[in-house]
Amino acid sequence: MRIPLRDHHHHDRKLWLLLLLMMMCKICSGQGQIVTARAGVGGTYFNSDVFVGDTSVLSLLRRMNSLPVPHYYNVISYGATGNDTSDDTSAFLASIAAVMNDPAGGTLHIPAGTFYISNTLNFNIGIATHLEIMGSGLTTSKIVWIHDDVLFNISTNVGKGFVLSGLAITPANNKSSTSYAVRAPYLEMASISQLHLSNYPTDIGAGGIFIGSTSMWSKAVHITDIFMDGFYNTGITLMNGVDFRVRDVFLVGFFGPNYPSGNNIGIHFGGNVYHTYVESSSITHCHYGVMLNSALMTGSSNVNIYISNCKFDFTPVGIWLNSGGALFVDNTYLGASSRHAIWINAPGQTPMISISNVNVRLSCYLGVANPSLCNGLTFETMCNAIVSNVIFNS
Repeated sequence: MRIPLRDHHHHDRKLWLLLLLMMMCKICSGQGQIVTARAGVGGTYFNSDVFVGDTSVLSLLRRMNSLPVPHYYNVISYGATGNDTSDDTSAFLASIAAVMNDPAGGTLHIPAGTFYISNTLNFNIGIATHLEIMGSGLTTSKIVWIHDDVLFNISTNVGKGFVLSGLAITPANNKSSTSYAVRAPYLEMASISQLHLSNYPTDIGAGGIFIGSTSMWSKAVHITDIFMDGFYNTGITLMNGVDFRVRDVFLVGFFGPNYPSGNNIGIHFGGNVYHTYVESSSITHCHYGVMLNSALMTGSSNVNIYISNCKFDFTPVGIWLNSGGALFVDNTYLGASSRHAIWINAPGQTPMISISNVNVRLSCYLGVANPSLCNGLTFETMCNAIVSNVIFNS
């Protein structure tokens, strides 16, 4: 069927193009509802879960003036050298100022090289509404993190549709407990992927990714293909949001000089987190593999947290629920747990717990003075629990 486009009626043409776009989205997703559209790595995202690989759709939207055309900013063009010697902070700040003062926002490109950064990279001044930070790859684009503060500080105005990918980050010295590689109070329909945060060989304890604040509600944030090693702070911290997806994450902690005491955490749900998935991930050498509490939002809870196809190894406490409404653990291995493989201790709450297809291997010798602390599944407070197909080994 031919669609008559009348050149002399501009509004009719835009209407037909919009109908055609809606039909394309319906074919791709089984839905006809379009809420938002944004550029993504390799294509265009509609809503939070519909992906159209053909970027011509995005071009069509832009021709219809639905989206501005983002621009491309290479830090080399602003004086960065990436020569593994020079401090490139000034060049990075200049390129950030350029992209943040572009109404359309754009892509900050960090090409191959080793860049020394000695100050926080703040993306919080300007009028940009869209931001992507793209490296050339984990083995080619490297940032040496010198200062004791946050490295990438992402403001709320560029939180929607934010993308960060393709970088290796190496802290050069010791960091305080508030120093994170990425700090964002609010993200929505965002992606953080393909990052390598390496603290070796110094084991200096920098934190990884912290998303959330008490006043902003994040949603639809995907964290994938992340590798962190040698940290004794917290790998990933999430709070006050819904639909976080953590997948293919490999976290290797460092117990520190005071082991077995300590509190480094693989993934921390700090309160008010809803409908979140941790999938196909591995956490090892952390005092707590996954911690769910309300430490960052007093009186809140964590509801419908799903942990599946994961591996916890050499974690004294594999999973600890201290504040939560519902926790589901499935098809997961918890090895070398010296205190509790799964610990339910939620005073004043009656959470729903589902544990199935879980393999627990206890290691009571792992730095624990009192072997009586070596437990598999520990339920210290009231809960509604379903436990099935759990295998215990020692």
